[in-house]
Amino acid sequence: MITKANWESALLDARGPFEPFGERTLLQSQYATALPNAPPGQYVVLQY
Repeated sequence: MITKANWESALLDARGPFEPFGERTLLQSQYATALPNAPPGQYVVLQY
């Protein structure tokens, strides 16, 4: 299990030159239980 602090640190490192995030506008969200080429499960598909 990863700690919250380690997750936040890894996230900031991965985002690096792609900042600033948060400039997108959510257009649609949809719940799904099946996606192409993915195992069955519970998903939320976000469209920006």
